[in-house]
Amino acid sequence: MKTRGTIGALLLAVMPAAGCTAVVEGTVRPASGMTPWPITGRVVEHVLLNDVELSTMLDQSFESDADFPPRLGGAESMPDGLSSESDASPHDCVGAATGMQRSVYSSADVQDIAVQSWWNAESDAGARVIEVKEGVVALPTAADADVLFAEFIEQWKDCEGVTVTVLSGPSLDGGYFTDEITDVRVSDSVLAATIRAASTSDSMANPEARAIGVRVNCLVEVQVSFYSGQSSSKRIGTANPETSAIDIARQMMDRISELS
Repeated sequence: MKTRGTIGALLLAVMPAAGCTAVVEGTVRPASGMTPWPITGRVVEHVLLNDVELSTMLDQSFESDADFPPRLGGAESMPDGLSSESDASPHDCVGAATGMQRSVYSSADVQDIAVQSWWNAESDAGARVIEVKEGVVALPTAADADVLFAEFIEQWKDCEGVTVTVLSGPSLDGGYFTDEITDVRVSDSVLAATIRAASTSDSMANPEARAIGVRVNCLVEVQVSFYSGQSSSKRIGTANPETSAIDIARQMMDRISELS
C-alpha cells in the first residue's frame, strides 16, 4: 500500500483592445463571442479546487499536505522524481500512471504550472480517498495544448494493460511500487484511466483514478488515490475510481473558461 511519505517522496522530485473586452468583478475578459484569452502567470493557481470544494464533491474532509506545499512557477517547479528509465519502467507510460511529472512535458513549451496535494483529514480506517493531487499546465496557445493532449491520448492507449514499476524508491516492505494502467478512455476533452497501485512484494492493491483534460491553452491533471476496500459501505465519502478524477478535471476546465 502507498503511504503518505512514500507517495509524496516519489512525486517530488493583458492589454485590452478598445471595444473588445468585458469587465466582470474587476477582471478584464473577452467580450461574448470572442476567442478566450490564454491563462498565464499566477492566474493558473486559481484553476485548482480548494479543500472545501473537494470535500463537497467527494463528501469527505481534506487538508493541505504540509510536507509537500503547493508549487507555482515554470516547468522547473514540476515534480521530477520519475525522470528516466532507471526511475520508472517503462518510462513511456509514466504519464498515465503518475501526474504532473516534469519529464512527461519535456517536449512541450511549458509556460506556467500550479500543483496542489490534498490529504485525507478523516481517520484512515473510515476514509475512502487517501489523497487528491491536482495540477494545471499552461502552454503558449490553445493549439499547443490540443496537440499535446492528442499525443497523450496515443501514449495512454499504448499503455493500456502495462504495469509501470517505480525503481527509484522501495516500498516499506522491501519491494517496489507498481502501477497497472487499465480502462483508458477519452470523452469530451478528458482522458482518463484507472490505475491498480500495488507492490512487487504485496498482493494488496489500491485503486487510483487518473484524468487529464484540455481547455483553452491549459492541460489539467488529477490523481485520486483510494484506500483498499474503498467500495465498503462503511467508508466515508462518495468518491469513485471510475468517475471522481474526471469530475474534478471538468470542474477545473470550467474554471479555465471563467478565467480566460
